[in-house]
Amino acid sequence: MAERPIKFEQVLDLSQMGISPDNIKFDTVTLQSDKFVCVREVDPQGQPQVAVIDLVSRSLLMRRPISADAIIMHPVSKVIALRSGQTLQTFNLEMKAKMKTHQMNEPIVFWKWISTNTIAIVTGTAVFHWSMDGTEAPRKVFDRLPQFANASILNYKTSASGNWLLMIGVTAENGVTKGIMQLYSTEKSASQVI
Repeated sequence: MAERPIKFEQVLDLSQMGISPDNIKFDTVTLQSDKFVCVREVDPQGQPQVAVIDLVSRSLLMRRPISADAIIMHPVSKVIALRSGQTLQTFNLEMKAKMKTHQMNEPIVFWKWISTNTIAIVTGTAVFHWSMDGTEAPRKVFDRLPQFANASILNYKTSASGNWLLMIGVTAENGVTKGIMQLYSTEKSASQVI
């Protein structure tokens, strides 16, 4: 019998880590790497908080009263990024210090860590890269093509060299949902829809 190409294994049960099943949803749980899970939850008194679970030690890393629309944990380090409205902030949990903050000019529709020092930010009109090095604001990398006007963004990838950037989404056309990708070449400063 052929070996299965993917092996599924339960690493931990979030409810056994003290996370209420009511808070285990697509829009409240984030998994950016194989190291951490972040959960936006509401405590028994109705106050918002964030729980971070360390998947390596299988323990609750922290639970803090933080109100945010979205949270993503750094893929390697104990650094958390928070988004509240159009405001982005990053914090080093070990040093208990704010690293960076920025107010975007338009709503953020998607964001993720694309390297150990850069967050990709997708708005309704453009894609930005925000480096954690220095004090610079997010840098616009390319504009979204008109075909992405009504698309829901699902993912964003970069090539190892950084020469190719790929935004992945879905859109509805004549009642049918279809995948759409925008491939951008940093060398040619040009995009194409795939």
